[in-house]
Amino acid sequence: MMYDIWKAKLAILLMTVSFLMMVELNRVNCLGDYVLEYLNINPWSGDYVGTHLTVVYFGLLFLLSIWGVKKYAIEGMNYSKRTILISFVALVTGFVMCTQLSVDIIKANLDDLRAIGYHSETSVLQYSYKDGELVELVAVFTLENYSNENKEFNISLDSPWYRKDDNSEIQILDDQENKASFKLHPKEKRTFIVSNKDYSIKGGESFNNGGTSGSISELILSNEDEERILLSDKNFFGILLSK
Repeated sequence: MMYDIWKAKLAILLMTVSFLMMVELNRVNCLGDYVLEYLNINPWSGDYVGTHLTVVYFGLLFLLSIWGVKKYAIEGMNYSKRTILISFVALVTGFVMCTQLSVDIIKANLDDLRAIGYHSETSVLQYSYKDGELVELVAVFTLENYSNENKEFNISLDSPWYRKDDNSEIQILDDQENKASFKLHPKEKRTFIVSNKDYSIKGGESFNNGGTSGSISELILSNEDEERILLSDKNFFGILLSK
């Protein structure tokens, strides 16, 4: 009897976990992506494009777990569907809350510029050219310092499309043509507004006449210690480019 109870509970737990592996949570990718990457398995058929293999793999596991719930929980232990649904929702809610708390703790304890988070959903980038000269550039982005230390850094705007077309990242320079310095106090969240009226701008995509607008897919933070960190909407924890 006890063995049957454990099989029913494990089936419900497996259904919950396999479902969570396919869900993209706030500030992190699908948890299944990290599991597959740890196992050296690409979670996408391309570079974050194409078929999302995480959903395929864990989707099959999810379907298998539903069969297990039906066999061991509903038929084996006579659990009602309502009981199973309540258990499922409670487990998902608890797991999501624990995950978000863990994300904040991990981020806050990173000892370099990766302690800074990028809120890409609020970002804006628009610029225009006339006769091959930059007329206007406005960039809006929000950064948050999760650590208990002051963070001072330089910022460049980047994109996979820039690299694909052999364009350099957009550098934000001061009036002396040095990298402009930005600062965040401990636990501070701030929206920065950068324009070519206040800063010197170099790099990025250029036009003879025309322009573009959209979001900022990637930010590169650097400092005097030669740290270079890439922050994007695909990687909340950041990627250490050099240190």
